[in-house]
Amino acid sequence: MTASLTMALRPWLEIWIRPRATIRALLDAPPRVWVWVLPILSGITQSLVQAQSNGVGARASATVILALAVPIGAAWGIIQLFVLAASVYLVARWGGSTATFAQIRTVIAWAAVPQVALLVCWLTGTALWGRLLFLNPEIATSMGGPLFALGVLVISLATVTGVIWSFVIMVKGVAEARGGSAWQAFGNIIVAALMVGVAAMLLVAVSIPFIR
Repeated sequence: MTASLTMALRPWLEIWIRPRATIRALLDAPPRVWVWVLPILSGITQSLVQAQSNGVGARASATVILALAVPIGAAWGIIQLFVLAASVYLVARWGGSTATFAQIRTVIAWAAVPQVALLVCWLTGTALWGRLLFLNPEIATSMGGPLFALGVLVISLATVTGVIWSFVIMVKGVAEARGGSAWQAFGNIIVAALMVGVAAMLLVAVSIPFIR
């Protein structure tokens, strides 16, 4: 592996094992296009996970599911980036942090690396089993056999692990950006998540009379 290739891959590899140091290097470097690409890819992964949870395979082919997951996931990824970054930024500022919105946005974006890696798993599973991957697990397992059941188990475990590790990277990254401890960053993220949740519930409550 050449030195240039090693440097290019370094943040992608090291963020898994040295998240805080990697985030610091990314914060000190000029902004990269990956700040936008990573949330888009993460959003697509989340769309595929949601499609599987809702059993969309019973109503659509794998081609249709992928065709819808790309634009919907891309839009969701960008929205999620800004909503999370803005809420964490505000909570951190209230706590005395000097981190900028751009720095928090960079942290949120790069915390999506594990979920981007999961996209490979979901695309591979879709290529192997098609819409079967997006059916109700009990029905799909009876149709797909033992090998399919094992594949779904591996993808499910990888998905849970990826989500957890994304959160770990986010906590470590916010801690580095705001110049505090991981516990302070954890508190900031939880409060920010509660704020977003309350805002979402209020929005739904206000919208219900207009939907009826």
